[in-house]
Amino acid sequence: MSTCDAAREALLTGSPTQIEAALRALMADKTADGTAREYADYYLHRDAPPAYGSKDLRSMDISLIRTACS
Repeated sequence: MSTCDAAREALLTGSPTQIEAALRALMADKTADGTAREYADYYLHRDAPPAYGSKDLRSMDISLIRTACS
């Protein structure tokens, strides 16, 4: 299973801890899509609570990770 596959699965059915672990692995995978890696970083850092609008931003990050990992 690729890190993109693992991230998509974690975002779909995983706990917050599983999501964080999968996105950290995705960020570290230099062979993964650059856009997916970038938005995984945004999800974990830039858009993490208490960022203003974090829920909406995180939803956007998830959509972009899923699209980039397709």
